[in-house]
Amino acid sequence: TPPWPTYEPLQIKFFKRLSSNGANGQVITTSNHVGTHLDGSLHFCTHGRDIASIPLTDLIGP
Repeated sequence: TPPWPTYEPLQIKFFKRLSSNGANGQVITTSNHVGTHLDGSLHFCTHGRDIASIPLTDLIGP
């Protein structure tokens, strides 16, 4: 999911590249609204539901 135009873009900074132990290390900075996630109606409406009050069965397709 692309970020909102006014949000900071995704940033990936490598601080280690395949060293002798064969590992990469990155610092990833992103908005919490990038990627797949769920917002309850409380995110938009003062008296809405939070995601803890949404039954998991409501989130699973056939």
